[in-house]
Amino acid sequence: MTAQDGGELTRVTRLVQPVFPGSRAVEVSELAGGMSAASHIVTLIDERGTRQQVVIRIPRTTQNNSHTAQAEFDILRLIQSLGLPVPAPQLLDGSCRIIPNPCIVMEFISGTHDFAPVLPEVYAVKYANMLWRIHAAELDTDKIALLRGQPPKPDWLIGPAPLQTENYMQEGRLRDLLAHNWPARGFNPPRLVHGDYWPGNVLWRDREIVAVLDWEDARFADPLMDLAIARLDLALIFGAHVAAAFAKAYRDQARGISFDHQALWDLCAAIRFVRLSRLNLASWAAGYQHYGRFDITESLLRDRYTVFVTNALEEPPFG
Repeated sequence: MTAQDGGELTRVTRLVQPVFPGSRAVEVSELAGGMSAASHIVTLIDERGTRQQVVIRIPRTTQNNSHTAQAEFDILRLIQSLGLPVPAPQLLDGSCRIIPNPCIVMEFISGTHDFAPVLPEVYAVKYANMLWRIHAAELDTDKIALLRGQPPKPDWLIGPAPLQTENYMQEGRLRDLLAHNWPARGFNPPRLVHGDYWPGNVLWRDREIVAVLDWEDARFADPLMDLAIARLDLALIFGAHVAAAFAKAYRDQARGISFDHQALWDLCAAIRFVRLSRLNLASWAAGYQHYGRFDITESLLRDRYTVFVTNALEEPPFG
């Protein structure tokens, strides 16, 4: 999809007609990022000249990502029904007759990604409050069926094998430790988890969270999975002190949650990061430049990752 292609604008206009009759697309621009999907902002204008924007999301199917547009659409409807701040799904088109891939039309929510908060500790508390709000959501039995459950092994999170035989960022050692300690008795009863709760999936406006995006990895699992992923991302981007403030704010309100096995989930989060970075920390660091963070380097990521892993290995059952 290109910004000013007349044929593309015509196709997009046809796509949105069922939910926006009388409107036509006048501009399409691709959103940066999007490992799991290609997303485009579409500007529409109706017969009265009123403009509005929507988002078209086209899920990508890869070796590590096999979710479908139908599954994403259903999950978004479920999350919206819980009163959580997500873009409203407006249309699912799986026919591929207009756009050659299944896609979702959803609400556009005005906001920004905040990668340089004025008050990092306040940011961390609000970030934690939203995560607990997600985990505290109550799901009916029929709605749980929409979410993928938690398998007995963590392969779905960390991949089936190391990316290479060398012990890159301690991956082999961490996998061995997990293999000898998983599963642990006393994992938390499953709750709704986001699956990829990081600053790139959270929109802010006036220093408040207005939307949580990209729910394709949502599942019914131990909430410590989300907590570990979020803490690692915060540590990599902002430093250990912000990650610690976030964790404390979460723990202070997380009623009914045991943190006895947090270290196991921390190792899962660490291995997941190794897998996602694909042995190329320099390229991963460069990705933060889109968010204005030119200070994040390969060396900084490696150092902060090492601190995170070291702290995890000092906790039970390892320490």
